[in-house]
Amino acid sequence: GYMHMCRLFTSQAFPYLQHELGYDYVLRMDDDNVPRTDVGDLFEVLHSKGAVYGYPAELPEWHRETAMTLGMWLQDKVFSGRGGAYLEQVNPVYFRNQTALQELAQNIFFTNFFVTKLGFWSEPHVLEFLGEVDGSGMAYKHRWGDAPLHHAVLGLFADSCSVLDLCHVDYKHGSTGHVIEGCALKRVERRRWDDEINPECRHGGRQAGAAGAAQGRKGGEWFSRADVPRCAGPTSEGS
Repeated sequence: GYMHMCRLFTSQAFPYLQHELGYDYVLRMDDDNVPRTDVGDLFEVLHSKGAVYGYPAELPEWHRETAMTLGMWLQDKVFSGRGGAYLEQVNPVYFRNQTALQELAQNIFFTNFFVTKLGFWSEPHVLEFLGEVDGSGMAYKHRWGDAPLHHAVLGLFADSCSVLDLCHVDYKHGSTGHVIEGCALKRVERRRWDDEINPECRHGGRQAGAAGAAQGRKGGEWFSRADVPRCAGPTSEGS
C-alpha cells in the first residue's frame, strides 16, 4: 500500500489531475497534518514567482537502501550517460560532479505536504525519466518513495530558483509526530496524535506509529539541521 501511494504521487496522479480534470496546480496536505501557522494562498505564491514546486523541509533520506540504490541508478543513467533523451535536459552539474549526483539521492523533500505546478510534471523529458523509473521496478524492490523521487526529479530538471522553500508554514505530521518549523524537522511529539487532529477520538484513538517513532530517533541528529540553500536569491516570503 505504501509503495502504491508513492507511485501515485510521483507518476500517476499528476497527468490525471492536469489532463482529465483540468487543474494547473495541486496541493497535497495529508489529512493527519496539523498546520500551526497560516498557510496562505500557496497557489498564488507559486504563480507569482513562476515556480514549479514548494516544499516544507529538505532532509536526509533515512532509509539507507533507498539512498544507496537510487544513487547508483542515477549514476548509471546520468553520469554514465545510459539514460534516454531526457539527458539533454539534465542540469549540467550532474554530468561533471558524481558527488553532487550521489547527494541528490541522499536527501528528500517532505512530501506529506507540498504544492506544485502540474505542467512541470508533464514535460516530455520528465515523463520519460519517470517512465524509466517506473519501468525499472526499483521503487517496489528498494522502496523508492515519492519524497526522494521528487527531490531527484526537481534537482535534475528544475531551475533551482523555481523550487521554493515554504519556511513560513509550520505543521505537525500527526502519524509520525514530526514537527516542521522554519523548514527544519525540530522534534518528534509522540503523544496521541488523534487528540490533536480529531478531539472526538480521544478514547480509542491510535497511538503514534512505531515506524515513525523509529525514524524520528534514527534521524535525531538532523532535527536542527538548517535547510540546504538551493538558490542565490530569496525563495520564499521573508527568507
